[in-house]
Amino acid sequence: MEMMELLEKGDILTLSDNRDYIVVSIVEYNERNYCYLIDVNDNKNINFSEIINSDELEEITDNDLKMILIEKFNDSLN
Repeated sequence: MEMMELLEKGDILTLSDNRDYIVVSIVEYNERNYCYLIDVNDNKNINFSEIINSDELEEITDNDLKMILIEKFNDSLN
């Protein structure tokens, strides 16, 4: 998908909480793209988001989906 070309692993993003996050991984699941982000100043602060478009992310709150995505992100990093 086009967004995966715009957003790449290693990119730094500033989210609405005014914190900077690094893109650790991007995966596709059920025809949607998701990214795994870690706060560059606090590595305990992580974020899983759906990539909506080139300038919009939506944080994932569904724990079941998070568990599926964690497996996919892990697979993409190995």
